[in-house]
Amino acid sequence: MHATTRRLAAVAVAALLALGQAVAADEAFHVTGQEIDTDRAVPRACVTFDRPLARPLPLPAADYVAVPAGERPDVTAEKERLCITGFAHGTTPKITVRAGLPAADGSSLGEDRTLRL
Repeated sequence: MHATTRRLAAVAVAALLALGQAVAADEAFHVTGQEIDTDRAVPRACVTFDRPLARPLPLPAADYVAVPAGERPDVTAEKERLCITGFAHGTTPKITVRAGLPAADGSSLGEDRTLRL
């Protein structure tokens, strides 16, 4: 094989690998947003994902969420959402959804995701 042909082949392979990594990153399980319901007696915030969560979760839902010290909210898993209740009206808590949260398709959250609710 000619040296120029080998270089072109190497460049093409590198481009295909980079494209594959970009597609894989787009297909990764991830947070898509949040929903806040303050019309309830106890406010509820839900973190939404791009696909359903594993059912049942291998650990309690609360184990996948880090909350401010002293807070003890209830965390439930519902289809494509983790819902958190127990924060006081008028607060803006910061929570972290922990890496490893599993989706029903076997994928999992690749990194921690911190949100202000």
